[in-house]
Amino acid sequence: MKNIYSFLIIVLMPFLVVSQYGPQQIISTTANGANKVFAADLSGNGFNDVIALCGNPDYQIKWYENLDGNGNFGPETVLSDTPAFFLFFEAVDLNSNGHLDILYLENNPARLVWKENIDGNGNFGPEQVILENQTAFIMEVMTFDINNDSHTDIIINFSNSFFENNIVWFENNGTGTFGEPILLLDNILNATGPLIVDIDNDGLPDLLLSYNSYNPAGRLVWYKNLGNQTFGAEQLIYQFEFFMSDWTNIIDIKYVDINTNGKIDIVITAHNDDIGTFLYLLENLDNLGTFSDLLPVNISSFSFDFYDLDNDGDMDVLIYNRFSNTITWQENINGDGVFSSPMLISSDVLSLRHAIAANIKDNGNLEVISASFNDNKVAWYEYTGLSTNDFSKNNLTIYPNPTYNFVSIDSSENISEMSLFTIQGKKLELQIDLDKIDISNLTPGIYFLKVKFENNSEVTKKIIKL
Repeated sequence: MKNIYSFLIIVLMPFLVVSQYGPQQIISTTANGANKVFAADLSGNGFNDVIALCGNPDYQIKWYENLDGNGNFGPETVLSDTPAFFLFFEAVDLNSNGHLDILYLENNPARLVWKENIDGNGNFGPEQVILENQTAFIMEVMTFDINNDSHTDIIINFSNSFFENNIVWFENNGTGTFGEPILLLDNILNATGPLIVDIDNDGLPDLLLSYNSYNPAGRLVWYKNLGNQTFGAEQLIYQFEFFMSDWTNIIDIKYVDINTNGKIDIVITAHNDDIGTFLYLLENLDNLGTFSDLLPVNISSFSFDFYDLDNDGDMDVLIYNRFSNTITWQENINGDGVFSSPMLISSDVLSLRHAIAANIKDNGNLEVISASFNDNKVAWYEYTGLSTNDFSKNNLTIYPNPTYNFVSIDSSENISEMSLFTIQGKKLELQIDLDKIDISNLTPGIYFLKVKFENNSEVTKKIIKL
């Protein structure tokens, strides 16, 4: 049976209030019930605008034009025609004229609608309904040119009353007119996804998803794209054991190169009604569809996305813990998928609902944009540069790594303390010198070295024992 680990984040990564972001800058305080934010250049001026999905009492989609690339935004423009609870939004060119149109899904009743960006300047035409009056629930909407004809198609995950899912493709003829539904996959029980990604690196988009039931438990699978809009048989990536995992299900899937080795990994969120929710990494081993067993990942929240926030070439974590009053981030310390302690971006939000990162200021960096529900705010935060932790990280070297016997430590900063932890978070009682560690008696595997410096900064490094 495959092992399932839970990582003790608190042991390794105590919360640090280290700000590398400037103060909150307001875009709007009248985005009533702000629930989600997006960034896209709707006005065609070369700068990303901000779009917010708003809830009670307005139930509108609001657009704020980025006027100059310096963080100055225009007044709100309402994009939606009728009040609704919006489940999905995307800015995408649906009629192949080079302008970003808008596509959105309303709930109760469900309607999938698009509006044409008539002139590329953000002047939109009337609603054009793609789907309405569906008997099946629309669980997820995705856009992708699945048949490689340079037109953006729509893929929908439908669920019936028995929790069986069908993955359906609507082909775009290039003008924003969609054909009859083409069934890609059917009768998948309680599906999460799919993600449309190239699993086996052959240039064709495959389908990555999970399905969940009580027997068997959560199952992560992929379907190879065979060309001509057909997909091969299910290929298993990971299966939670039914009894040993106590009916654990997979509720979220992310596809990202977490350890910066050129292979795209999978990060899953798994939930169990009795023992809680956990994050796991499945490392991409060969770019052909083979992944590792479950590995821990030290991300401190289940509401997060991956971005290169500090512009150093690896993927960091932006955390938007729903219903909290803080936005934080964790740095990918050495680009190998070990993340720093959570660092504060802002606590000036009431009931944070969503945050993204996008380039809204013409400075080459990603800014953070937030939507908070109880204070009706849409705001942004500018990345200001490296912290003491970054400076110390760049001046600490451990070698050789991987190694059989000894790890040498070379640092231009004065070290005050070092501790070594197992992958499960257990501190090891070893004799550690400030310039060398003897790990010859340890079991082969992954360990974490936590280094504290006299300037009160700290760094965590991954060590691989052969």
